[in-house]
Amino acid sequence: MQGHSYFYHNQYTEKHVHIQAYEMRAKKWVEATLLQRRDQSWDVFFDELSVSEFKSIFKDNPTYDDDFLGAFLFNVHDVEEGKKKFEEWIREILSAHREQEKIDLTSLFRLSNNREQKRSPLRVAVQNKKEQEEKGFEQLFPRLQFSETQNELKAK
Repeated sequence: MQGHSYFYHNQYTEKHVHIQAYEMRAKKWVEATLLQRRDQSWDVFFDELSVSEFKSIFKDNPTYDDDFLGAFLFNVHDVEEGKKKFEEWIREILSAHREQEKIDLTSLFRLSNNREQKRSPLRVAVQNKKEQEEKGFEQLFPRLQFSETQNELKAK
């Protein structure tokens, strides 16, 4: 990771460029900001990551995260190189990460569906609530019974 002094505002000119790349996974255009440094190179920043994505993607290679510009991705010699590297980063890092995240969530969903349904905490809570409501109804109206199939009350 670059030192924080690398990112001081006096290290940059006033020039900046916005570039876009199409993210196939999300089926949308994403944007990065390039800031020109005093040495005429360009720093590329990306600000379209959730907190969890940022932590997951940069866990092995910490990076600077600017409150306004987003995550520092890399430094390039010119804007054209920035466009190419940003498109590669979107394809090889971001889209691959989001695809893996989707696979992990799908696996988790399958795992939870393969468990016995009656052991699901949500299912147990709903069943308990339903039983409590039925007991409350029976205590209030001991001689009446509600038929869910016919949607009416009947005497016992």
